[in-house]
Amino acid sequence: MTFVILAAGTLVRMIGITRPLLGNFATKGVVYAMIARNFASDPGTLFYPTLGVMINGKPALHMTEWPFFSYFVGAVHRTLPWLSIDATGRACSAVFFMLSAWFFYLLFRRMFDGGPANHALMFYVFFPLGIIYGQSFQLESCVMFCITGLFYLVYSWIEGKRDVWRGVFIWSLASTLLLMKPQMICLALPVFALFAADRNGKGLLAGPGLYIFTGLCLIPPVVWYLHTFHVAQTSDNVFFSVLYSMKIRAFPDPRIFTPDFYLRIARTLSKEVFSPVGLALAGAGLFVIRGLERRKKYFVFAYIIAMAVSFLSLPRKIYEMNYYFMPVLVPGAILASYGLSVFRSRAVRGSVILIFIVVSVVIARNPAFRTPGNEKNYISAAEVIDQCIPEHARIIVSSAGSNMAFLYYTGRTGWTLDPAAVDRTGPETKAREGLGMETAVAPEKLLEKYREEGAMYYVCDDVSYLKRANRGLYRYLLANYSPVREKDYFIVRLAPRK
Repeated sequence: MTFVILAAGTLVRMIGITRPLLGNFATKGVVYAMIARNFASDPGTLFYPTLGVMINGKPALHMTEWPFFSYFVGAVHRTLPWLSIDATGRACSAVFFMLSAWFFYLLFRRMFDGGPANHALMFYVFFPLGIIYGQSFQLESCVMFCITGLFYLVYSWIEGKRDVWRGVFIWSLASTLLLMKPQMICLALPVFALFAADRNGKGLLAGPGLYIFTGLCLIPPVVWYLHTFHVAQTSDNVFFSVLYSMKIRAFPDPRIFTPDFYLRIARTLSKEVFSPVGLALAGAGLFVIRGLERRKKYFVFAYIIAMAVSFLSLPRKIYEMNYYFMPVLVPGAILASYGLSVFRSRAVRGSVILIFIVVSVVIARNPAFRTPGNEKNYISAAEVIDQCIPEHARIIVSSAGSNMAFLYYTGRTGWTLDPAAVDRTGPETKAREGLGMETAVAPEKLLEKYREEGAMYYVCDDVSYLKRANRGLYRYLLANYSPVREKDYFIVRLAPRK
């Protein structure tokens, strides 16, 4: 049965493996894809995650988390260049997630001996959020691999399997996890809970050694984030950074004092995270696990508390970006598996499982496998652009959808321009120049600024959208430059009329 669940989970994630990185959080996906593509062509970007968008005439830097997953995908693509970067990223994401599912299964079977391991695995694999982001070009699958692998190795260490290599792997997974998601430091709580419940724990990861080892795990992320602070303060081509994120975040965030914040969390948990069926079973599981032995209860409740701390530390992200809920799948699957056990009849349990899977797939279907109609034309537009624009020409793009995604699919570097007059020069540049996030700059002025920095063409994927959004910009382009194409896609060569 274990093999069947893993195989079914893998097949589900293969459905959209060749689909473009469009739709659900498209901009986030293409940002990581840009970093991977640039790393594949230039490994020197390893400590300077580089995008395809330009700031002040230079490729922009994305100085937030260290995107291990993007670099891994870039390395695979560099080795297997005949695979598209999109398919490589989705395939690697699916592999990381299913490996995380295997580690989760091993952890559950070892920690909850005699517990419903296959049921827990089934919930973990088929929770809607796991389907959505278990094949997306984002860090989440890799994060889950680090989390489940880390807990499995830590627990096996507690049980007496202690050797140098196991310690090295624990350190590697913990450090990589914090490099990608620093807020996951909160997961030290369930780790400490496991050791607190183990009265006979000895060795390196016990007593003072546990705190020393934790300090060693913090060295790589601390060094990385100090590096991002330095680059953000000294470079004029930073698109976004942790430092800027800290500057614009209020602490404490006023959202945490509003009922709407907690209602949003409840809605997200009941829909795309667990599904209504999964959440009901997890709720029932809270009552069932009270009868389990101390170590098991300590781990689950400490993990839930850690997630609550994470939610309160990043309320805006939790409110707006559901992929920040991914780590919740671990306790959710454990609780749901025990909640399922309240049904004594095997036939009833089977029916509940079937309903759960169907509901989960229906919830995940659109964000995981559907490409919005307004973004489908990016691929055909890119083919037209290849015919009209030289390969290495830098361009300015506007789109009714994601400007960043459109730029990515043109295969070129350049600038994004919002016809609605929102300055897209980058938040770091705005902060350095004393401009607020809402500062509006006339798009004609921005276009001329980008042209001076090297832009040779302006491209809009829908000429009717440009006319609706800013007819003045449309007229300005016609009056001062020569259109190459006007019918469907609007392509203008930025050479002044003679």
